[in-house]
Amino acid sequence: MEILSVILSTSLAFVIIILLLATKSRVAGKVTSGLVALTAISGLLIYGYGFAHTLDSFPLAVVRALLAVCGMFLGKNELSAISGAPMMQEAWAQIIFWLFHLLALYIIASAAIVAVGAEALKKLQLWLARRGRLNLIYGIDSDSLSLGKQLNMSKQDSVVFVDRKASTGAATAISECGAVLRTDFDALSSSPKFLRSVALTRRGRELTVYAISKDPAANIRYAQKLLESLRQRNISPQKTRLVILCQEDRAIEKLQVGQDKYGFGFVAAVNEPELAARVLMQNFPPYRHVQFDADARATSDFRALIIGFGQTAQAVLRQLVMNGQFEGSTFHAAVFAPDCQRVDGYFSSSYDALLKNYDIQFFPCDARSRDMTQYIQEHGNKLRYVVICTGSEKTNREIAEDLCAHFSRQNLTIPVYECSRQGVKAYDKDGTVSQQEPLYQPHLLNMRQLDLMAMKLNHQYSQPTERTALECWMDCDYFSRQSSRASADFANAMIFAAGEKDPTQWELTPAQLLNLSKTEHLRWCAFHYCMGFHPMSQEEFLHRAEEYNRQRKETGKASIRVGKNMAGRTHACLIDWDSLPMLDEKEKALTGHQVNYQDMDTQNVLMIPKLYQLSKGGSL
Repeated sequence: MEILSVILSTSLAFVIIILLLATKSRVAGKVTSGLVALTAISGLLIYGYGFAHTLDSFPLAVVRALLAVCGMFLGKNELSAISGAPMMQEAWAQIIFWLFHLLALYIIASAAIVAVGAEALKKLQLWLARRGRLNLIYGIDSDSLSLGKQLNMSKQDSVVFVDRKASTGAATAISECGAVLRTDFDALSSSPKFLRSVALTRRGRELTVYAISKDPAANIRYAQKLLESLRQRNISPQKTRLVILCQEDRAIEKLQVGQDKYGFGFVAAVNEPELAARVLMQNFPPYRHVQFDADARATSDFRALIIGFGQTAQAVLRQLVMNGQFEGSTFHAAVFAPDCQRVDGYFSSSYDALLKNYDIQFFPCDARSRDMTQYIQEHGNKLRYVVICTGSEKTNREIAEDLCAHFSRQNLTIPVYECSRQGVKAYDKDGTVSQQEPLYQPHLLNMRQLDLMAMKLNHQYSQPTERTALECWMDCDYFSRQSSRASADFANAMIFAAGEKDPTQWELTPAQLLNLSKTEHLRWCAFHYCMGFHPMSQEEFLHRAEEYNRQRKETGKASIRVGKNMAGRTHACLIDWDSLPMLDEKEKALTGHQVNYQDMDTQNVLMIPKLYQLSKGGSL
């Protein structure tokens, strides 16, 4: 019985050691660091005591004690040399002696155990990761490593990295954040075997894929291969989410679920300039720099200054237009960039209606020029927002420091932000960075909470229907999803305009509801202009009405929207609020279909209390 007890106890201790090595390394690392110090101190006390009793020479005792402590970490012991010391005759002292030698051996052998049994330990780690929501990250670099670390802080999430290879430093970082690294063929090919190994079943866990390598084409190939394996295993699209670094039009049609088409249930195509602009809007929203009266009507204009006009600055301008529209306020933006007329070809052709409908001025001048100084002298007291995105961190910093100093001398309080592919920085009055936000943040990438809010809006828009919000969302095209997301994203601005009261306790006055509805229409128009839309001409509207009536006569239903042409990017509702009732009547006269476009804006406002509840963790 005693022999069996020893064997069982020894086996249990060995399993504990292996689990400590296999589980999240940040825990093991903290434990090991403490054990190193404890073992070294204990060794010095034990051997110092032992050699002091067994050796007559003080210097020799010191040297022997130091060598013995070092030997502990090499698997050696000097028990025979100090056994003559009185305390070492006791059984309890010998237990302590061997215990600390075991700890020393564990510390030094842990690396060897990992190296020798790496594959077995990897399988054990993967088994431990077969719980909660699964996050697959394709592509390893500093950004994806940061994302993985943030994701793995949640007890609900497990993280698996997939790439062809990883440097020693990257592999160590992945292990330290408690994630799993897969570089094998099955993982790279996203085979059904790989999906089985990570416990993806038809009714199993939720999957989020981050295809965010810096090679967009590789991201698309990986997502397509994974999608085919998911289809083979009959994984419900409702359980899958894809965040992919690539151009939107290259990915969505192939990868997003649609009517009679298998695909990822939730898809977000991102690029770093757009991501940087979104981080800016989320953390430093324009509405906080506008004043509103008791009727939720803005009492000040929004004037922004953008320095630079590369891809990031262009994304910032579009986001500012989308998020800077309020009833009672006028939007103004000035762009200072020496090369703005040489790099704006794509922007000016794609968003010409945007440039025509908003006061956006371009100055082909350096931000450190006299022209800039003159602009600030003329408009400084009206400026609400400054964003620097020249593409050079050194230049960004120099301009930020100069502007902060200039504003301080002029006694102006104007927020200054730096926006780049490295993240977003907010500058204090003295030119120091007061806040810094990374680009790759889980909630901004996977949009899980935002999609719940967007689904609610889309479901309300789809009424009457017997289908659930999720079912409607699965059949929703990508543009309509983006539109619903933009509306949901603006809810906080509406709450701020109404006095920052808890929306669930709202009792809006008629004036507040009207002004918020007008603001929603301004936001809706801005979103469409920023997506490259134009107002629909009278001729096109009449032609589409004829086609609508023809289809209804022949088939009993129509496949087109009269006032919305997605292919041509035109929309009849891109008019001012007061003209919407006339559009209602015109559409009714031509098609017999009764609409109320102003009421659609109002209904979005009335949905805000429900959106607020969802943003606080509610469910559909």
